[in-house]
Formats: sequence, structure tokens, C-alpha cells
Amino acid sequence: MRIHRKINESVTVKGQVVAWKGTANQVANLQVHAKGIDGESGDNIKVKTDDQGRFEFETTASSLGAIVFTEDKKLAGSVVIKDLGSPAEIQLLPTKSYSGKILDPNGQPVANHKVWASIVVKDVRKFGTAFPTAFYTRIEQQTDANGEYRLAGLPCKTEIS
Repeated sequence: MRIHRKINESVTVKGQVVAWKGTANQVANLQVHAKGIDGESGDNIKVKTDDQGRFEFETTASSLGAIVFTEDKKLAGSVVIKDLGSPAEIQLLPTKSYSGKILDPNGQPVANHKVWASIVVKDVRKFGTAFPTAFYTRIEQQTDANGEYRLAGLPCKTEIS
């Protein structure tokens, strides 16, 4: 049985959100959401970028998952941060959307039904840890009167389940 963590002191993580082609003005004042994914830290951090897309925060985690969206959700990026001593880069990429329709067994639309996509940022799955080893967030919608939905702002190059 292990009672204590290996490291319990804070380190400063620095990084930068990297603009997508021709969107340099979209890196300012974005919210970077980072969570510890080392299985030993429950760190859950939200910080804003400066005008140049830079960010900085303190953590006790030894590895982090981080995600960022532009305000209009047309661009997003995610990264696993393992080398806390080197600046992290989160590359913004265009997002995608997914549309569908939910019908009941009789072929009738199912209205007001919750639909979601889980976005997962992870490195290596560790079992038996006290804290998460993956960072999950969701995009949610409800079906309309015709049973139709559209999940917008889904990041590319990030696992969606």
C-alpha cells in the first residue's frame, strides 16, 4: 500500500495557444481548462490566455490534459502535458459537427431527448488510482420536436465517445 505521493509541491506550467491559419486574433482571452491525469492529483484548473495566447498556472500534477475552445467553438485544441518544465503548445484546429435524428421503435421522432458527445484527453490508462487518468468533458444538446440534434464544436484530433 502506498500512502504518500512522490511529489507534492507545486510547479508552474507555462504554455501558448497556437492560432490556426489566419486566425491569430483568436488566441486572446481564451479559457484553457486543464486537469491532472496522473492518477495522483485532482487538480482542475481554468485560466485565461493573454493577448498573445500565453497562459500560466500552478499544479501539483505530474501530467495534465488540457483543452481550449474559441468563444464561437469553431476552433479547438487539446494536449497532454507531460514535460511540465517545457512550454506547452495547444494547436487550434477547426472543429466539426455531428447531426442526427432519434426515432422511437415506431419510427416517431423523440423530442427533448438529451444527446451528448464525450471529449477525452488521455495519455496512458492507469488502474487502481485515487484520481482520474483521463480528462473528460461533454458537449450536450437536446433533440428538437422532430427528434433532430446537432452537436457542434467537436474538436478534431481528440478522442470523442
